[in-house]
Amino acid sequence: LVGHGRGRIAWLDAQVRALRTLRLPGDPRVRALHLDARGLLWVGSSLGLLRGSPDRELLPVPAFGRAEVSTIRPARDGGVWIGGDEGVVLW
Repeated sequence: LVGHGRGRIAWLDAQVRALRTLRLPGDPRVRALHLDARGLLWVGSSLGLLRGSPDRELLPVPAFGRAEVSTIRPARDGGVWIGGDEGVVLW
């Protein structure tokens, strides 16, 4: 996974051996990426937090509004630590 400063994410799709890209709504700066054990992609951006499947759709997480999210790290219990302008939370 690779994030771009202009609202894009790229990844190598091993099944079809091709580079795929996804454009995020609002063209935010991508600050953090995390793929969890369930296959959900978490994206921290200058316009908040998004999550979902890159093959389908990434949706905003309303609890974060438009607060910048700059760090996403796995937690021992399977959750994720999310950090940004508003502090740090365990999700």
